[in-house]
Amino acid sequence: MSAIAPAPEAVGGAAALIAATLLLAQLRTSGLPFACFAVVLSAIYLAVAVRFAYRYNERAARLLLRVSLVYLPLLLGPYLLLMLFL
Repeated sequence: MSAIAPAPEAVGGAAALIAATLLLAQLRTSGLPFACFAVVLSAIYLAVAVRFAYRYNERAARLLLRVSLVYLPLLLGPYLLLMLFL
């Protein structure tokens, strides 16, 4: 691990994702089911980022990496389908 801990940035970024998700819902660019799904995904991402902040080790970092790689396709896939077919 590096000498500078990236944990606060990870938690801040995850919190910003929840805010962006809620903004999309407020602007009505997505429906309520998608907004709920996105908030749940973002909350999971935030929980893993907080876990990384408390347990700053390789295992927590790898879990955060895996969750971040899965998060975006799971979030944007349904959103793109909604935009294409509605």
